[in-house]
Amino acid sequence: MKKLIWVLGFLLVFTGTAMAGTADGLTPAEETVCDDAGLSGAPWGLYNAYCEAMDCDSDTPKASLEACSKTAMKYEEKTSGSVLPCEEIPVSDQDGDGIPDETDNCPLIVNDQSDSDLDGVGDVCDNCWDLENGDQADQDGDTIGDVCDNCLNTFNQSQNDLTTTV
Repeated sequence: MKKLIWVLGFLLVFTGTAMAGTADGLTPAEETVCDDAGLSGAPWGLYNAYCEAMDCDSDTPKASLEACSKTAMKYEEKTSGSVLPCEEIPVSDQDGDGIPDETDNCPLIVNDQSDSDLDGVGDVCDNCWDLENGDQADQDGDTIGDVCDNCLNTFNQSQNDLTTTV
């Protein structure tokens, strides 16, 4: 184990600066991602070696697949099975409300997740918030859901009682 840490230290100190930067253009010494990940000791060294010095997380790693694989396995061993932070799949939250898009009932607009009609669409995004209409159908494009629209085939956002002749 001491030999592995020594080898990784060697990679960081000597090859990191000799490579003139990693895929993102920074040398391992300039990286702050390890600090941001809250790592220290062996996990920090393994993370820095894998993600920065060897760039195993890039399309063109600077180390062999075998070296990357061994480093990742050692990191998982040292962290009780954790995935390297640079390999984690980011969770999408387009509106920035802290609720992942996959469970957000209105992923493009910050909202309190209220859903009065229980159709799975948040009230602020629902085109007919008081009647269930999970499909949000709106055939005339007036932003009023078909189940609430008094003139299904006539653009009528105000919902005035229009009489049309065809």
